[in-house]
Amino acid sequence: MVQVDQTGCSASSPQILESLLHVGVNLAAIEDLPTVLHMVLREARRMARAEAGNVYLRQGVGLRLAFTQNARLAPDEMAGKLTEQMGSVSANSLVGFVAATGRPMNIPDSHHLPGGAPFRISRNLDAATGYRSQSILAVPMKLVEGECVGVIEVINHLDAGGHVGPFPDDRAAALDLLAFMAAGAIHNALAREHTKRANLNLIVDLSVAAECGGDDTAGHILRVSEVSALIAKTLHLPARQVEVIRFASTMHDIGNIGVPEDILHKPGLLGEDERDLMQRHAEIGAEVVPHPLNDVVEAACTVALTHHERWDGTGYPDGLAGDDIPLIGRIVTLADVFDALLSPRPYRQAHSWEEAIRIVHDETGKHFDPRVTRAFYDCLDDVAEVYRNIPTFDHAA
Repeated sequence: MVQVDQTGCSASSPQILESLLHVGVNLAAIEDLPTVLHMVLREARRMARAEAGNVYLRQGVGLRLAFTQNARLAPDEMAGKLTEQMGSVSANSLVGFVAATGRPMNIPDSHHLPGGAPFRISRNLDAATGYRSQSILAVPMKLVEGECVGVIEVINHLDAGGHVGPFPDDRAAALDLLAFMAAGAIHNALAREHTKRANLNLIVDLSVAAECGGDDTAGHILRVSEVSALIAKTLHLPARQVEVIRFASTMHDIGNIGVPEDILHKPGLLGEDERDLMQRHAEIGAEVVPHPLNDVVEAACTVALTHHERWDGTGYPDGLAGDDIPLIGRIVTLADVFDALLSPRPYRQAHSWEEAIRIVHDETGKHFDPRVTRAFYDCLDDVAEVYRNIPTFDHAA
């Protein structure tokens, strides 16, 4: 029989209440969405004694599978199979039904639904992974005003002996309370993501205007920003520092505002005097904001000044070498040069992906910090995804 638990308030054991309080305090301190989703699903599975689970987020008229965990499957078995799946918010799917109606659903055996059940159980995830979903508990994440932001779905309740069985009602009630807290944390994280994206777009627009950029200036700025953030993340820098690098790197060439346009867009190699003027853009960039207002602007000044320094000390404007070059400058240097290699210039065609990778390898220890290069190689698949999403002008449709 399909069981529907809407009590919520019955989860009153001291252990459950203490656990929920602990989770609530931790969620309030987390700002980035992936960490929120990880904690929500981990705690949902722990409270429900569930072997696996998924978090779906509302996206327009659909649901997006945003996060998944499974104790039986290694992460690399699930990678690429479960993300970015969409399901209609309608009575045709379990999570869609829960999202549309706001009603939690407790399914003892998903393979034996009674006749007339108002939804179907999708087997797409089971087919993709070879996993068998039996008992399922799906709970809507609703804000105070009633808006549903998504669904928590836990799968296969394990009893004390490790056997799969139905989810007890007290577990369903605890999950209902967790879902309420999760809704607020996810809503706030999404709002912060939206604000950050809007700010990034504004900075890119201003940078393009300041640089008197050509057709691909915005694309170049975004690619350098995303690749710099990927390298920083692979280097295990703190999340806040990764975000600072993402934003600050967009302003690496802001000093072009002080370079004559005929030099910026000259269809050929620069003469010695012209090259000297062009190289002045690094110092000009650092002077654009003489009194940094926050850590992002301070980092932007550092990037503008140091992204043409070289690991071996032959760069400009100060001839810094090795660790004397700030790490953020070393990161953006590689991202900037790599994008320049893949982009066409008036005096040469764009290099191929393989040629650009080879040049990065050959310049490691000369132009590039070997540690930064290793991190770049480690995240190369993600770098390739950036270029698929933001292709260079030479490869644009």
